[in-house]
Amino acid sequence: MIFIANLSFHRNSTPIRSIFFMAKHHTEHSIELKLPGSPSYEQVARATAVSIVRQMGFRQDHIDALDTALGEAYRNAIEHGNRGDDMLPVTIKFKLQQTCLLVEIVDHGEGFELPQSPDIDEQVAGREDRRGWGIHLMQNLVDQVSFHVNEQGEHFTCLYLFKNDVGNVRQGEDR
Repeated sequence: MIFIANLSFHRNSTPIRSIFFMAKHHTEHSIELKLPGSPSYEQVARATAVSIVRQMGFRQDHIDALDTALGEAYRNAIEHGNRGDDMLPVTIKFKLQQTCLLVEIVDHGEGFELPQSPDIDEQVAGREDRRGWGIHLMQNLVDQVSFHVNEQGEHFTCLYLFKNDVGNVRQGEDR
């Protein structure tokens, strides 16, 4: 089944952009978006993710965490994977499983060596570039992050969000 949607973005109730995109719904409980490799489509990816995890019953803190992590992964795919070439698409696959949601962000990069976590003290002192927080943020926001390259040369960033406490309040937390 293929869905075609029109998303309108508003600022102060004024339409600022209307875009069409295609989402393919697979029978194995997955949804796939193929978006242009442009920063202007990041919000489409994030809004789709938020809608899916909300529908699955995740708590708001998990929804917010995935929203931020996916934004970082999408920007990395555009900047590093596709090297800023907006003619190369970014594909996002949402795989809905009983115990988790797997989000695969696919770009045309060659892979990379996993960098060390940024050193905030060195950055504040001006001895280290202030960039480089994306992977560190992803690793600290979702339950698991992995990276790999397939035989076709596509680079995958995989974000896992587990449903271990969906709808439950952890001891000592308020709703």
